[in-house]
This record gives sequence, C-alpha cells and structure tokens, in this order.
Amino acid sequence: MWSFKGLISSIIWVVAIWSCNGHVYENPLPGKLRDCLRFMEKKSNILKTPSEAIDYMCINKYIYQTPELRWKPKITPEIDSMLLKDLKRCKKDLGLGQTSSKRVLYTKRSVRNHLIKEKRKKRQAAGKVFRKEYRMMTNEERARFHRAVLLLKQDTSVQPNLYDAICNLHPNVRAPNAHYGPAFLGYHRVLLWFFEKQLQRKVPGVYLPFWDSTKDSLMANPTASVIFSQAFAGTGNGVVNNGPFANFRHPAVGVLVRNLEAGGDLMTRRDIANIVRQTRTADMMTPYASSENNLELCHAKVHAWIGGTLDNLNYSPADPLFWMHHCYVDYIWELQRQNERRGGRDPDTDYPSMDDGHNADGIMYPFTNLRNKDGFNRGWIDTYYGYEDAPVRCRRDDSCRSTYYKCTRGLCCSRTIGEVYGVGQQQTFGRKKRSAPTKKSSTYSGKASSLVKKAPVVTKPVTDIQTHLKSYFPYLAKLGDSAGTFYKFKHGQSAAIKPGPEKVQDLSFEDLDLHTTGLYHSFQNSFTLDGVEDTKNWVYLPVIVYYRRPAEVKYDAHPIRNGKVMANMDVYSTTRADKYHLGKPVKTATSSTCKHIGSGAFKVYVKAYGLSYDGVFTDYAVVDERQPLSFALTQVGVQNPRMKNTTVYVTAYDSCNRQCKARCLIPGSKPARYKPCSGTIRVTPDAPFMYSSDIADAHLHTYDYNTIPPCLSYDKIFLVFYCDQKDSWPWQQSMGPAHVSSARTAGGWLRPS
Repeated sequence: MWSFKGLISSIIWVVAIWSCNGHVYENPLPGKLRDCLRFMEKKSNILKTPSEAIDYMCINKYIYQTPELRWKPKITPEIDSMLLKDLKRCKKDLGLGQTSSKRVLYTKRSVRNHLIKEKRKKRQAAGKVFRKEYRMMTNEERARFHRAVLLLKQDTSVQPNLYDAICNLHPNVRAPNAHYGPAFLGYHRVLLWFFEKQLQRKVPGVYLPFWDSTKDSLMANPTASVIFSQAFAGTGNGVVNNGPFANFRHPAVGVLVRNLEAGGDLMTRRDIANIVRQTRTADMMTPYASSENNLELCHAKVHAWIGGTLDNLNYSPADPLFWMHHCYVDYIWELQRQNERRGGRDPDTDYPSMDDGHNADGIMYPFTNLRNKDGFNRGWIDTYYGYEDAPVRCRRDDSCRSTYYKCTRGLCCSRTIGEVYGVGQQQTFGRKKRSAPTKKSSTYSGKASSLVKKAPVVTKPVTDIQTHLKSYFPYLAKLGDSAGTFYKFKHGQSAAIKPGPEKVQDLSFEDLDLHTTGLYHSFQNSFTLDGVEDTKNWVYLPVIVYYRRPAEVKYDAHPIRNGKVMANMDVYSTTRADKYHLGKPVKTATSSTCKHIGSGAFKVYVKAYGLSYDGVFTDYAVVDERQPLSFALTQVGVQNPRMKNTTVYVTAYDSCNRQCKARCLIPGSKPARYKPCSGTIRVTPDAPFMYSSDIADAHLHTYDYNTIPPCLSYDKIFLVFYCDQKDSWPWQQSMGPAHVSSARTAGGWLRPS
C-alpha cells in the first residue's frame, strides 16, 4: 500500500518532470525508417557517401510509403482518359503486351527486323525528337519549350490545369511504386514521354531538354549558374518570381520555391562513371546497388540541392526543373543500357528480381495498362526520342559548342550569370547585338553514341541587364533604373560609373556571382501544411547546435614565432582536444559543392519532417568554424499542436552534408542535461509551452531575464544537435541492436540472387 506521504512525493516528482519537459516528448524512431537506415549503412561507406544523403533518402522513403499516416489531397482522375488513350496507341507502336500467336508470325529474325525497322522509320518520320541539354538549345527552341509549358499551365480543360494534373500522376497515392526500386526507371521514362507528348500537342515539334548538372558541379559557385537566370529556369533563391516559370503555384505545395545548396549535391562526373560502367541493372539501382553506384540515390541529391518545391518528393514535378533533371537521369540510364549491351546482356529483359510492387510483372501505376518491365523496352528510345550528347572535353571555349559553356581545365562547364549577362551586355551597352544566323546542325569530331544527333550552335541571348540584375538580386532594386551603371566589368571596357552613397560600384560580376551562394541568403520556407500556405499554422521550437571544427579547414590567420610566419598553421587550431575529451576530428564524406569562406561563418541546417502531417520546415544556425567548438541558437517550425497530434522527425546537417547527432532533454534534470536520441519528437498543446508562435519569440523565450546580460534557460530547449566530426553514422547512437532480417530487408527489399 502506498502511504499518503509517498503518494504526495510521487505527485510532486511527476509535476516536476511535467514542468521541465513541458509539451515536447521523445518518440521512438519509426520502425520502417530505422530499418532503412540500418540497411543503407551496410550499402555505404561514411568516407565516400555523406551521412545526410542516406538520412535524406530514408526519411523520404518512409514518408512516401506511409501516406495513410498524414493528409493527402483529393486528386481527380480527369486526366486518366487522356492517359489511357495515349498509352493504348503507345502499346501498339511498341508491340507491348503482344500475344505469342502474333509473335509467331515473325519467327525469322530477318523478317522481324525488317518490319521493326520499317515501323520505326514511319514513327520517326511522324516526329521522333532528339533531346538536347538545356544550354545547347537555340534561343528559339528554348522559347518554344517555355511556351509549351506555360500553355499546359493555362489549360484548364482538366482541373486544376493540365500541367498540375500531370504533376498529380507522381505522388504515392497515384504511383506507389515510382520510387525506391527498379520500377523507378521505367515509371519516370513513361511519365517523361507522356509529358513531352502533351507539350507537343501545344507546340508541335517541341521536345524536353535535359539538365546536365555535372556542368554546374564543375563551377566554383554552382548557385551562380546561368541555369538560374531569367532566360532559363529563373531564380534559385527563394520564391521564383522571374524567368518563364515565375509565380508558378501548385494546390498541394503552394508557390514555387527554390533554396539552392541547402543540402544535397549536384551530380558529378565520378557519379556518372560509377553508374554507367555497371553491366547489370541491379548493380545501379535500389535496393541492390552500393550508395556510390545508386542512380536513384544520386538523383535524389539533386532534388535536395535545389530544395524548395523540388524537395517535396510527391509533388516535385511542380517545379519544371523536375522534367529536365529526370530527362538527364533517363539519359544516364540509357548510357548504362548501352554499356550493358556491349557486355552481352539484354537490358530490355534485365529486370531485377523483386517481391513487392516493384516486381517485373507488377502494374505500373497510374499507367494501369503497362507493367513495370514495359518501361525497359528499347522501343521508347527507338520510336519516340533520342538524345544529343552534350560536350564534355574541350581545348578552348568554342570547343564546347555553346556560349553558355566555357572550357575549364579541359572540361566544359556552365558559365555564370555574370559571365553571360555581364560580358555580353557590356560589349553592346544595351544595344541588340547582331548574331550570325543559327545553324540547324553542325558537325564535330569525336565518338558519338547511337543516341546522338548532331548538335546546333547556340547563340548568346540579348537581355536587358538592368532588369535582370534587379530581379535576381532584389536588394539592388533600391538603386532605381540606373542600377546597371554602377557595376564595373572586369573583362574589357567598364560601364559608366555614377557616384552614389553606397559602395556598389566596387562590385564585379564575379562578386555578384558569389552573392548567389547560401551565406548571402536566408531560407524561404513555403509554410505549406496539409495543403494550406499559412504561417499561422506553424509554431517554433528553439534548437541549439554545437559544432566541432572540421578537419579540413585552415585559415589565413597564422601564428608568428620569433619573427617567422607559421604558414602551415592558424591561430584558431588546437592540439589539446584530448584534454577536453573531444577527440580528433575525422574527415568524412562531404558534398562536391562543399566550400568554406575565410571568415569562418558556416551554416548548419535544421530540418523538421512532419510524420503526422504533410509539411517540411528548414532553418539554419550560423556557427564559427574557426573555433575548436562553437554553438548557436536557432529554431525549427512544426505544426501547431493545437490543430492536431504533432509528431516530427528533426535532423541537422552542415553545409557539407555531414549530419549531426541529436540529443533530447532528460526530464527533470537540474541543471538541464541531454541524452542521445533519434530526433523524433511529439509536441502537445499542454502548458508550460516549449514553443512559440513566431520565430523571434522562440529565441527570446529561451532566455532568463533575471540576470544582466540574460542567460540561456536550457530547460526551455528540448532538442540539441552535436556535430562532432566523427566517423560513425549519426543515427547509430540512438538505435539498439539491428532488427533487419537477413532474408527480407527494408520494407520488402530482397538480396540479389
């Protein structure tokens, strides 16, 4: 029996814990997410694959495969009749689903091949297209493509419009097997074909370009790529309010947003080589491939690098960059298929063994009259489209065959916004520059694949530089119409310089290109939660980030001993880490776009994925990576728990894609102490509140104002992240023994036979 005194003591103890812990609780990591992380770490090497890439793939896989746990929009099937009609014609063109009684008519190889060739000639004459890299298009071709996309957006014959209706073929509720398995390849090939067909109905002869992001990964500042100019895809920072897709909006994800370089990575030439050299589909696809050879994982990094709308797996097609990125993924797959043929294997039948919805004979939802294996049929390439190779190696700029490329260290890479708009415009001083007539095709020496058609010469655009600068760099708009005259050009003659109170005239276009990087921009969230864009539906939790100095950084503040400058050291480095039980930092895998600036300012991103609601929120802390250990206070947005149950998965990673380790507040600890946890938390509407209704209050609420200066009240901060620069997967700290069986792993994935 409990005594009265004991009962009162227990009540006081419970109240003490409640008062400290407030309304935020640690939740266990969902089993499917845990299993995916365990499975992928066995496929990965932390010295080769950034930990953030694995975490990103697994949390998105979990969200994609559990749509029943959160809100999803009603999607009308109005487009299905158009879809099925096109697919019926397609099956006839490609001979898909043909019965053995019909095939027996063509048993002789010579007869069969003759008939196939004749059929392909007729189809090609009817409009087979060759897809080019976005920057290889002529100005007219690019304008026609943009026009076709806009016409789809304006077509309301299906709701909400034809463009968005096609986007709605992508979420899990319509395409449950479109990701995380070999059906990914064929499904996206068919989706691209269907989208391209609708474009051609609006503008005959138009084709889907592909975006080769390896051309941007070679740049010093990929965020400054001409791809993100208003002549191409529009701005890469914040709401897309310029370019051909300005002010695009989708009902489920809101306004079109991008946040470049806030996670993920671009594709690199090493990535492509690792994938193309594989001679079996299983060796370059989930679930069998290692992380370095995994095409789907490689493609996902680009989604995260663009961020914003493209970062939403279900509705990423709402950003037109989706189609161009996936065209390149399809192109890489086709190159791998060619390599497979050279190795004596038929890629049409090389479909990996699967036991779930990704199996070869599974229905390719929402293309219900196709099977997953039908996407592997070579007829798609032979009948409907091919690819023109973009140049890779070069000796000089004109070897790259496009004025949007330049030759750098023997490789063609993208020009920056400043290089294209700055140099070209300053030479004409606002006057339209004459250009030579554009050739429809040109020849070049070099080995071409069977996919390749001769590529056209591309001419430089003529654009109003003042308008472009003010739209891309909003803070320059304050300078008025004369903004364009404030900039010196480092190449050739300078523009006229007008005096002014601001130090703008010292900026070059190289400086402006640098201003596109993440450290010069805040982060634009869409604030879309369960399909509603409204900041009132969000609350904000304070988060502290502790950051160890990375192993690879060196600063140009050198010690001087006896008059000698110690150039191989900096005054911020320490050799006494062991004294503080910090250990030596380890250089683990980072993104290809990882960079450090001389000031030491560095971003660590904190991201919250809704598990009980549909929504994602990202913010960041700015730390000083010069110091052996630094910390910063930031916040992360979650659904207001007064609306309904709020469960989230919170993760943190630095600008080089190294993930940090989560720590949760120990209930009742005085002073506040933290224990390893997964970052999965539950937020309730109960008092005392550990969240705030706006970001500023989330910061201010964490301080104790009884002292001057105010000091942090750690008992108001539930979640802390420690970026310790160790060579261990960050999620291992909070997991018990692995629960993944040897026969069946990660949600139905089988080991290769």
